[in-house]
Amino acid sequence: MVTDEERLARAEEITGYKFKERRLLEDALTHSSVGGSGASPNERLETLGDAVVTLLITETLFLLKPAADQGEITMAKSALVSTRTLATISKECGLISVARLGRGVERSVPRRISANLFEAIVGAVYLDGGLEAARDVILRLFGKHISDPSYGEPDPKSKLQQVAHERFTGQPVYEIVSTFGPPHKKMFRVRVVLDGTPYPLSEAGSKKAAERRAAKHALDVILGTVTGEPLVEKEEDAVDSEDRPRE
Repeated sequence: MVTDEERLARAEEITGYKFKERRLLEDALTHSSVGGSGASPNERLETLGDAVVTLLITETLFLLKPAADQGEITMAKSALVSTRTLATISKECGLISVARLGRGVERSVPRRISANLFEAIVGAVYLDGGLEAARDVILRLFGKHISDPSYGEPDPKSKLQQVAHERFTGQPVYEIVSTFGPPHKKMFRVRVVLDGTPYPLSEAGSKKAAERRAAKHALDVILGTVTGEPLVEKEEDAVDSEDRPRE
């Protein structure tokens, strides 16, 4: 059985940072689901870490992408600090394996908890060692993710919003044309209407996914990038419940 000392030492090995105040690290690693912990010990650290991660990732992108405009930096930042990305990093580097979690979540850790753990660790490092220490840990843990060009690709809904602002008088409206299928596997058929013009339909297993695809189809038409393939996209299992914006 792994001792608390071994667990904390492993956390320091993962982050590459040696804590002066080990209590901060223990607090960051302890989730409210642990019996007897009361209010979550890592909630305050997670709130602080969220701000620190956003600041330092934005700074890093600003320096790495000197030719990028405000929109490109904002979209890349949003992707990098999303629940999905932070949760992925927590699992890849092994932070989840050293966290203290209650029995209700330890077998299948939700993305939200994984992402919050990452931010709590960053918050603890910031309090213990300052901004430079936090920067070193973030860059170490993000690794290849920070330079992944796919993070610079705009979300189609955001891109359509930008194009509408530049070329049209109105804003995109997403219409649910119909829904179909059994209750447990409902499909949504959605289209974009912009300045009274309807654009090609899209289908997906969630409203959000269908809207994204509808925005992509509208952009294809507006920007003249249609390939000639069918513009009604069907992906029955496209349910993006974990991609909801972070609260």
